[in-house]
Formats: sequence, C-alpha cells, structure tokens
Amino acid sequence: MNDNNITIAFHGVDENHRIVPLELDEALRLKTPTHLNWQDRVLEIGKICADKHIPIAQKHNSDPAKKWIHILLIDTEHLQSSRFFDQIADDDHNLRPIEPPEIEGQTKAAEGKNRGRYDPIITISYHDFLDLNTKAMAEELADKRKRNIHNQNLDTRAKFLDSSIWHRYVSEAPANMLAESSSQPGDFKSFFEEVLEEVLGHWSEGLYYTVSAVTTLEFQLRMLRHSYIGHFGDGGHAGVVTPFKFHSERYLQIETQLNEYSFLIRKHNDKSLLDAIQWRMILVDDYANDALSSIGPDYECTVKKLELVRRPLDRLYQKHGIDTQKFKLVSPTGKQGIIDFCTEELSQRTFDVIFLDYLLGDRPQAATSPKNREYGHELLLRLIEDSRKPISQYHRDFFGRYWIFPVSSFPFALSDKLAQLGIGHLHSIWHLSSGGDPVTTPHLYRFYLFRFLKQKVSEYYLYPKALQRLLNEIPNFPNTRQGKRLWAKCLHAAISHYRSRLELVGQSANDGTQSPFLQTIEEFVIQQVKIKKLLDAILNVAEKVSEDYMQEEETIQIAAQMRSLANADFEDYYDYLEGFFKKIETFGSIEMDQALARIESAAQSRDISLDLSGLQIKRLPETLVTQLPNLKNLDLSNTGMAEVPQALSSLQRLASLNLSNNKIEQPVSLKCLIELNELSDLDLSSNPFLLPIDFPHRKNRQSIINLWEMLFGSK
Repeated sequence: MNDNNITIAFHGVDENHRIVPLELDEALRLKTPTHLNWQDRVLEIGKICADKHIPIAQKHNSDPAKKWIHILLIDTEHLQSSRFFDQIADDDHNLRPIEPPEIEGQTKAAEGKNRGRYDPIITISYHDFLDLNTKAMAEELADKRKRNIHNQNLDTRAKFLDSSIWHRYVSEAPANMLAESSSQPGDFKSFFEEVLEEVLGHWSEGLYYTVSAVTTLEFQLRMLRHSYIGHFGDGGHAGVVTPFKFHSERYLQIETQLNEYSFLIRKHNDKSLLDAIQWRMILVDDYANDALSSIGPDYECTVKKLELVRRPLDRLYQKHGIDTQKFKLVSPTGKQGIIDFCTEELSQRTFDVIFLDYLLGDRPQAATSPKNREYGHELLLRLIEDSRKPISQYHRDFFGRYWIFPVSSFPFALSDKLAQLGIGHLHSIWHLSSGGDPVTTPHLYRFYLFRFLKQKVSEYYLYPKALQRLLNEIPNFPNTRQGKRLWAKCLHAAISHYRSRLELVGQSANDGTQSPFLQTIEEFVIQQVKIKKLLDAILNVAEKVSEDYMQEEETIQIAAQMRSLANADFEDYYDYLEGFFKKIETFGSIEMDQALARIESAAQSRDISLDLSGLQIKRLPETLVTQLPNLKNLDLSNTGMAEVPQALSSLQRLASLNLSNNKIEQPVSLKCLIELNELSDLDLSSNPFLLPIDFPHRKNRQSIINLWEMLFGSK
C-alpha cells in the first residue's frame, strides 16, 4: 500500500523545448502523438510502480497534498539544446520556479503562491553521459561509447539532471560502470528501480521538505540558468567555458563503490581496515540532534543531521556485520554556543574528523554582538588563534593536524569565506576537505568522506596505492649520475621518514586524550609484516642505485629481483610498483646513453679525440670502433673498467690512451694494446694491478715498448 500518498506523473518536452505534462489513459496509453516513441517505456515503468503500489496520475494536476515524483522523458535533441536547459528554471514554471530577488519596498512576487515546494524529477533519455569528462580526453575518445556521446555535442549542463536528490537521471542503455568495460550495457529496469527506491526513501524522511534541500535546489536552478559567459573578444571563451559545473550522483556512487569502499573492506593480512580501526569524530552543527527544519508547519522532516552524517559509515559497518560502535560521533544537544561546545571537546581529547557546518546556531547568551548567529569559519579562526599561543590548548592528531570536513548545504560558502579572510585550504594545522552536503548530494558527500578517511589512513599505512603515490612523489631529476643519486637519496629518505613516524606512533602513550584511531591503526600496521619486508627491499634498492658503479645488466637484474619478490609475496602491490620497476631499469643506461651521444657527436664532426672520462659505462660501446676508426686520442679514465677492452686493438691510429682510475687487476688484458704501433701516451695509474710493478703515466713510445717487454717479453 502507498502510505506516503506518493504519485507518479509523466512529463515530456514540447516543440519549444519546454517541459510539459503528458496525458495518459487508464491503460497508461499516451494521448500525445508526439511522444508515442516512449510508450513501451511508460508501460514498463507502470508495471514497476504497480508492483510497488505507487499510483500513476493520468495527468499532473499540481495537487500540493500529493508527494509527486515526476518522470521526465526527453530525446537526444533536448540534451543538445541550450533552450531546454535555459527553460528548466522558469519564474512561471510549475515544476521549477525560481525566486526573484528581494527589492526593498516591493511585495515579493512569490507571495500568495505555492513557492518553496518542489518535487523530485527522474529524467530518462537514451545516452548514458554520467561518466563523461571524467578521464583524459584521449582516453575518452578511445572508448567507443564515450566517443559516440562526445560526438553528440550535448549541452555542457547535462549532468545537472543527475546532480542531487532533486534530479536523477536514468539512461535507457545505462553503462555498466562496475564492469571492466563501460561498453557493456547495464539493465534499465534495475537501475531505474534503484533510483526510484532512493527517491522514495528521501520522501519518507521528508528531505524534500527541508529548508536546506529546497534552498539548495533553488540556488542551483539560478546557477543553471546563468551558467554561460557572454561573447566578448575573439578568444572563444563563450563557447568553451561553462562557469558552473554539475556532478553526477550516479557516477560518484559507482566510484565510491569501486575505490573507497573496496579500500576499507579489502583484507590486509586477513583483516580489513573497517574491522580494525576505531574512530572518534565530532559534528559541529546546530541541527545535529534535531530534525532538519522544514519549509512550513504543514511539511515535516523526520531525520536529524547526525543520522545523515553517520549514514555512509553506519550502512557500511552493518553490511559487513561490524559493530557500528567502532565509529563514535560526538555532537551538541543544543542550538546555542556550538563553537564553545566544540572547543571544549577539543581541549579534552583528540578527534579524527571534525564535521563542520557553515551556518551554526545562536551565539551564547552572554555575547553582545548584534549578529547573533555563529559561522563555521569562526571555529577555524579559533583553531588558528590557539595554535599561536605559547602552549596550545586544543588537541590535534598525532602529526599536529585537524582533519576538517565541511557538511554545509552550500559547499562553496566556507571556502569562499576563507579566501575572503586570506586563509587557504592548505594550512600548517589542518587538512580541509572540499566536503559535501549529506542532505542534498548524499553520493557526493559519501565519495569525499571515504576519500578523506582514506587520506588519513595513508598517513600511517602504505596500502598499495598509497605506496605508489609516495614513490611517484620522488622528484624527477636529470638523467645523469648525480640525478640518479639524488633520486635514490630522496627515495631512501621518504621510506625512512615513513618508518620513523610509525616508530614514534608505536611509542606514544594513550592517556585518554588520544583518539582510539591512533592505537588501532598502529596495531593494524604492526600486523602487516609483509609491508615491512617490502619497504626493506625498496631501501636496499635505493642504497644500490646510489652507488657509482652500476651497469645496465645490474639494474635490470635488480628490477627483475624486485618484480619476482613483489609477485611472490606482495601480489596486491605488484601492479602499483610497475613504474618503480621501470624507473630502476632506466638507471643502468644513463651513462651509456651519454657515452653513445658523445661518440655520435664526434663521428658527425669527424673528431680524432674522444673523452668518456667519468662515465661509469664499465665496457666499451660497440659503436666507438665502428664510428671512430681513425681515433687518435681516447680518455677512458674513471669509467669502471675491470679490464682493458679488447676492441681497442682495432684503433690502429690511437696515439693517446688514458685508462687511469679504473678497476683493472690483470695485466694480461693489456696485451691487446701491443699492436697499436702509434701509441705513445698511456696512462694506467691508479688501477689495482695484481703485480708488484709500477705503472706510471708513460708519455713516449719507447717507455711503452719497455712496458710490453717487461710484461710479455720481446714483441
């Protein structure tokens, strides 16, 4: 039985691209000839509604006693039409009227009309564009489905149709975003039923009656109408810039399910983060424990802000059979002095997350300010003030930060106010999220909430993607020996810093002020024995890479060993380490590449001299002999050579050869130089030869002949 007096009404778009009600007969047959292409879909929706005992009106009649759900059927041409989106918000429109500005001394045009009452709209069309423009354009155009939609040139405001509890969108051919390929079609019926259930839930709680939801929609309607730039100049801004952007609730719902949820519920050493970690949070909101305010006495909302803020975590815990008490949310019980309540709590203990509303309750009665309401940014000002005291009174997390998540109906209000005050999101005492509105945009709120918690966890636990991010944060230095060393030192420092932070966490004493998060995350990380082994292996690589002498074969071998280790013991991390493996493999070829470049340059200019000194190539490049057969002067000092390259015997015109400061031990390798009859300058100094013979720098032909006779007998 339909206890909530909810009724479905169908709407279409006329030839002027305006939304109009559609008329049906008792059998749900469309009476409007121009919309008969939707007949089968209307019948399918009718069956779904009949199964749920939801009546369908033969025509929308604006009965305020009913709780309407409008089904809007539109074609592709309407998604392409700026006229359609311009006219969604209309002063005189039944479904989406907007308020004119208040002018002092004039009676509001809205008086006497049923203003402030909106109903949700579920829009249905063919294309599923909800995940459009979420990847790099090259990647999007490589996807056949997305490329086709891009070619349709939809209006840039199309995602408004799925941007809140007021507007949801269902494609006739929904993309299966949970599948490996978005080209795999989803199921319209299940998708529509899921959206319909959400809308029914919002009606049952009275969210469509709340002031916060209604004012947010009305403001968004004005943003929708004015989301354009005028034609000035010849830069083309008017055609390519849309000042107000709208997100898709469906897309963020799927992204949360794919990424943030999976992060919390994935098993790590047979235990999930969701099950292991406990949280203590605080909600700074005057409606935390009261039903949200409604637009009038005839409209009732039954849900509290506290319930909506908790809901994503509560549902996740319950779904996986985990005690929701692991997540504790402290909140004020009154409507006055909310900031004092919060600072008093912060003076007593640490909170993992501060949920912060923008417009709070009245100031304490003792306050004398003519402006009697408190604002969220005032709490931030107090936190800054406290941080500047000789001894701070308020408790931050173990690494000295507050984690603040705005939960305002107008998410830009707080950030805009901070910008006005010259205070940025990046601050030494806080991490400030973009936040989200749990009332009007529950999926956006959930997405950013889980991402925020994920970022907090990554401060302590290097799960696969967090380790990848840490490795990617190592700067890209020049492709030189010094650049390689700097990279290795930065890598070593980053891993060591992370490990030292964890050691400090392990030594912290819980005196009751610390959050249970700190203790539980520390216990969780201790159990992750494998990650410690992986970090040891990475530190070992950093130490090897920082050495002077590494050949290409060695770096390939090191990378192969790391791949083998990761594949055997760290399967979850393997794919995320691919960039790290490739980085290692490039280091062995750094100085050989430089040597080859010098050889090529000398060959092009027909030089008879070549200097490869200091390049740790350890072997003679093959191209040297072939490209420079007439070479007369060659400097191979400090190149890591362990023996004299035998290919030097081909350089018959070589007159000067410097092999000093290498690692040559066996004099027998010098034998290849005997046939170089023009060689008159040979430097073998500072090599660890295994003979008690002095090898000074010989600077004439006779001294070199004497050396050959001493080592190998007469020529």
